[in-house]
Amino acid sequence: MKGTYTTIPNDYNLLEEVGYGVSATVNKAIYLPNNHVVAIKSLDLERVNRNLIFRIEVDMELEIWAI
Repeated sequence: MKGTYTTIPNDYNLLEEVGYGVSATVNKAIYLPNNHVVAIKSLDLERVNRNLIFRIEVDMELEIWAI
């Protein structure tokens, strides 16, 4: 289920890690304004190559999915 969420870090309570890859970690979180459980993907920009960082900066879009 896709919803409308903010990009304000204090609106989220990060919980346990639910997945990871070479350059990112996914955490379960609570979106505090409506108490929805969501997944937050965090990129480790030190591990991402320069071309991908450029694409992320150009195409950046925040996607938060209720789970």
